[in-house]
Order: sequence, then C-alpha cells, then structure tokens
Amino acid sequence: PYQAIEIDPLKDRHVVRDLSSLTRALCNLGDRTAWLALLRSPLCGLELSELEDLAMAQPKALLWESMTNSNIVSSLPDEAKKRVGQLADVLRSSMRWRERKPLATVVEGAWLALFGPSCIEQESDLDNVKAFFHVLKRFSYTTFDVKSFDSSLEGLYAKPDVRETNPVQVMTLHKSKGLQFDHVFIPGCERQSR
Repeated sequence: PYQAIEIDPLKDRHVVRDLSSLTRALCNLGDRTAWLALLRSPLCGLELSELEDLAMAQPKALLWESMTNSNIVSSLPDEAKKRVGQLADVLRSSMRWRERKPLATVVEGAWLALFGPSCIEQESDLDNVKAFFHVLKRFSYTTFDVKSFDSSLEGLYAKPDVRETNPVQVMTLHKSKGLQFDHVFIPGCERQSR
C-alpha cells in the first residue's frame, strides 16, 4: 500500500469534479459542458445513449429545459426517467434558494439530496469534499466565475488515503526533506542530466 502526499491535485478527484459540475450547472443554466458532466456523473448516472437522446432532442435548447420537458423525458427508458426526474426535482428546489442562501450551502444541500456521499470511493474523499466547500464559501452566485474558482483550487492537493497501516509514502524530494525516514528510494537517480 502507498500514500501519495501532495501529489494528486484536488480538482482531479472524481468527487470534486462532480461537485464542480453541480456548482457550475446551478450557477449557469447555459453551461452545457457542466450539465452534460452532471447528467453523466454518479449523481444522475445516465448512460451515453440516454444522454445523447436527452441532449439531441432539442440541440439548441438548454439541457435544463430538455430535462423538464415531459415529452423528451418520456422517451427515455424507465430507469433514466426516474434518475432525470430526481435530479430535476433536487435542482428545482436548489434553484429556489439561489440568492437567499450562500452558494456553498445550496450546493452542499443539492449534493446531499442527490446521495453524493454514497458515491465516495475512499474515506479520504470526505476531507477532499470539505476542502472543496471551504473554497466554495469564498464565492456567491454573483461572484462565481469558473476561471476564478478553478484558480482557487490550483495548488490544493487531495488528502492521501490512510486506511492502510505503514504505507509507502510517495512524495517529492523537496517534501521529504527533514522527515528522517529509515529508507528513501529516489527513482531515476541513474539518469543523465540534460
């Protein structure tokens, strides 16, 4: 077993990507990429064929409009109808709280209502979710900008998985200085410098 310390960027974790898609979708109904990612994520879980049917039914319309159009949704398989209906209900409720509650509170409520915690793969991802919401608290609906938000996530790293006892710790040479390990392996030392 191993532990990567400050190696994996926070924004690359699946749970953080799903939360980012949810946030972007709630903040901008016209962000088609965010809506497609949200519909495909475990929070909704549409198959690619179902996603294509929903998205291409009215290619120029907002995906939110397609999701809430009963004629389009009725053409989907039963399980997909149920998932899209649940997502639409949760997001409709969340959109009612826009401008009344902080953005982080609305997104967290939507994530919990969509059973987001059940999608977590590792226990350490709970800490990653907390870090995401800590960054999101700095933004509101009016100040949320995708570039600003993404730059706020830059430099943050995912928490290592600590379930195993005595794992090998993988880190940069700079990070390992002063930790006084009994054994240190530095791969690539035999390579010639340029």
